[in-house]
Amino acid sequence: SPQPFGLKPPRRKRDLRGAGLGERSASGSCIATAGSGAAPQGRISVPGIALMSKGLGPEMGKDMLKEQWLRYFCSDEEYEQLLQWLSSEGLDRPRGFDERLEHATYLRELGNDWFRRSDFRRALHCALGAVHALDWRPAEQLGFSEEQSLQAAEALLPVISNLAMILLKRGDFGNAERAATVGLRCAHKLPKEATAAFRVKLLYRRGLARGELGPWQDLSAAREDLAEAARLDPANREVRACLENCKRLLRESRCEDPAAQPAPEGKRDAVPGQDKAPADSKEPQELSAAALRFAEVVGRCLGRSRRRCRGALLCVRRMKRAACHDAAWLRMGVLVLLGPLLGGWAASRWLRAPA
Repeated sequence: SPQPFGLKPPRRKRDLRGAGLGERSASGSCIATAGSGAAPQGRISVPGIALMSKGLGPEMGKDMLKEQWLRYFCSDEEYEQLLQWLSSEGLDRPRGFDERLEHATYLRELGNDWFRRSDFRRALHCALGAVHALDWRPAEQLGFSEEQSLQAAEALLPVISNLAMILLKRGDFGNAERAATVGLRCAHKLPKEATAAFRVKLLYRRGLARGELGPWQDLSAAREDLAEAARLDPANREVRACLENCKRLLRESRCEDPAAQPAPEGKRDAVPGQDKAPADSKEPQELSAAALRFAEVVGRCLGRSRRRCRGALLCVRRMKRAACHDAAWLRMGVLVLLGPLLGGWAASRWLRAPA
């Protein structure tokens, strides 16, 4: 059956086929999840934060009297359609603070029941109705106590988390990424100990929403979200598996895109118009006549030096055996040792002389 209303903004039709990141439902079907760009910045009132100051203009005064949370996801027409659907189901929003918290909890649990039955359309309506129940105008929030602000934020966080998951199931990946971003903003306003589990869920779901095939795919951002979720919950195998899958897809996408690969060293340092020998060439280059002559002279000098060193070592050994410490023998030994050095110096002088 056609759904009563959609979600803003209207999005282009996406190709949801192909293998990507995803998670398996109880029935075994794979949820393909893709990402869109960053969510537009709307006027979102965070419960517990005073938004009014002195000297407000007429436009700001209108914003103070307007509900913000639900309008972040729905247009004015969709907003009216949602109110009509809630009224037809007997789920009108009460007025009292405690009653609205209870009403939001009831709608969230009702949406979970529809979600388990795979009726994601009604689950979405219940989740948006729960958001509507917790949607106070900024002017109303100014009268909240600290305890009421904390209660409102704690009640809104699981509702937004469920909304992100429902949107993933429906294939609305752009709004799923948007809902997860809103949930993470709410989580940052609460103590970390109380929101650790929700932060993992929201990061994981936003990573899924950003990592699927589509015109707004962002695998790098998906990897960052999944890596942060894996850091917060190292024992979560599902998050780690999706992180490895995201890394693999990112490597494959870089291999398929030649422009993203760095240039090789040889091509990066090459000078235009200059010929260079290939790096894997096995044939040695031919030496010039001067190089051959130099190698021949050095070889002869090294041979003579080696023979003289052997003679010097033999003399020293004999001197040790005879225990002869005569100065003449010592001078002779020194001369024999210095002979190779003098020969090398003479050879170098000869080589430096012009041919």
